[in-house]
Amino acid sequence: MDIKQTVGASTLAVLTLVTPGNAQYEAPERPITLVGCVQQESEYRRHHARGPGGPLQSGLGRGNDYVLVDAIEIQPGQALPAGTDLSCTASLGGRAYEMKGSNESSLRAFVGRRIEVTGIRQKAEVRTPEGQPTGGNTGGPQNFDLEVFEVSVASFREPTVAEPPRAAIATVREMEVTPQVTPTPAPAEPEPVATAGVEARAALPKTATPLPFTGLLGLLSVAAALGLRLARRS
Repeated sequence: MDIKQTVGASTLAVLTLVTPGNAQYEAPERPITLVGCVQQESEYRRHHARGPGGPLQSGLGRGNDYVLVDAIEIQPGQALPAGTDLSCTASLGGRAYEMKGSNESSLRAFVGRRIEVTGIRQKAEVRTPEGQPTGGNTGGPQNFDLEVFEVSVASFREPTVAEPPRAAIATVREMEVTPQVTPTPAPAEPEPVATAGVEARAALPKTATPLPFTGLLGLLSVAAALGLRLARRS
């Protein structure tokens, strides 16, 4: 093979490597903090048809392997927005990260729960600078790699959720404490009484006194005494 043929073959090989469909980039390792739901790797593989994993796809050693699903990246110490739903379901999607390192087995108690994980995202081959890992060349007809970033777990904890604004808290407390007052119904007005054809008698003024009657009795007593006296003389 002459020089021209050698140069031509080398050029062809370089062009093949940088073809958009085959281009490879390397995402460097870096610190990362994530919030997501812990799921067993075996469950994740079943849901995404990635085979049983393990040596020769036997599934051995997968019992203590975990994946963080529906994961979002946050800043260290950052609180989640108030009202964030921390529940998890088996069918959660979103971005996933494969957990690695000596602390991975400690995640067993948090399966099905949303936690905050801090660690180192491992370097990986990707097709685009912002893409997911390719899983590398396995040399086989089918790639059973999860094709997600691996994170060496340094620590994990319950995620922090920001408190709602104080005004909202005060409103809620006021609604809980203030009793609801039921308005008292107004008294019913008395029914009108029919007065047609009935003349009301005018009340007489009470101006008379018993003095004249007492004087009359005294006068009669004197007259009776005089009458008896005259009758005796006669």
